[in-house]
Amino acid sequence: MISLIVSVYEHTATLGWVFEALSTQDYKGRWELIVVDDGSDPGVLALVKEASWRYTTDMRYVWQPDAGHRLARSRNNGIRMARGELIIFLDGDMVVRSNFLSAHAAAQVAGEKRLVVGTRERLSIRGDRPPQDIEALFVLADQATVIEGMTSEYKQQEGWARSRIAWMAMSGANFSATAGSGLVYNEMFVGWGSEDRELACSLIRRHGYKIAVSDATRALHVKVETRPTRRGVLVTTAASQAAEAIKEAENLFQTIRNKLVFRHLHPTEDVSASMRMIANCLVDPRTDTWYFDEELTDRNLAEAIQAAESWMDSHGVQYRPGRRTLPGA
Repeated sequence: MISLIVSVYEHTATLGWVFEALSTQDYKGRWELIVVDDGSDPGVLALVKEASWRYTTDMRYVWQPDAGHRLARSRNNGIRMARGELIIFLDGDMVVRSNFLSAHAAAQVAGEKRLVVGTRERLSIRGDRPPQDIEALFVLADQATVIEGMTSEYKQQEGWARSRIAWMAMSGANFSATAGSGLVYNEMFVGWGSEDRELACSLIRRHGYKIAVSDATRALHVKVETRPTRRGVLVTTAASQAAEAIKEAENLFQTIRNKLVFRHLHPTEDVSASMRMIANCLVDPRTDTWYFDEELTDRNLAEAIQAAESWMDSHGVQYRPGRRTLPGA
């Protein structure tokens, strides 16, 4: 049996396509759908209810309060509920083709602990002119591939998977793993990033999983532009720009913290490939907030990490992990 865990947060613009695509799967075995919600407004639940009435899929839904980006905890909610021997993870803005489940199942090897990383291609569409169904959506994707030369991330991921730091190939938006006691996210990760690669590192190094990349499981990562426009140009105000700047600074802070958490969870692992962006991160002394400088190319990474940890320590931010547990387990 397969358990498919779809992670959502305010994915009302894309979730209808996700459910429609899942209703077309050619997989012949038993499977269940678990939607894990990280605190969305009721609009997401309405879409889940509609899909449960329209399609015959065995579907369950679990919601947790919105207390920041707690994707690790939300996915653990789904893992606790999963009944399958194979668990597939998918994000709520990833639209799949009809062979998605069967491709993930085919990539597994009997009797082997296996982590299969799927690939994705990206598509941005205007919210005021959405395609009517998934067929129209994939037509747009095919056109974008031709016009923009859009490709999946397969080659890069495959290169990582064959390296000594194979966990760098991990993408939490689309992957599968055989069920087991090691398949647990560390809930210290709050905010964007690093929780998926840390999980992959733990599965490979501590639980004997082998990693593989499968382009046959490719999914379409859809971004819907919903901000107001005037004749196709985004409308912004000083207030909206200020709010966006605050949000970006907070997201960057959480990203840096998560990378430090990963580093301390695996002190003997060479995590420098995952940490490099910290060398481009600085604190604005006027506001005491983080910003990213892409032109900063000669900064020493070790010194940048030390500076980031000193800032975290001075602000009472926890990034040194304690015991890794799954609450309720």
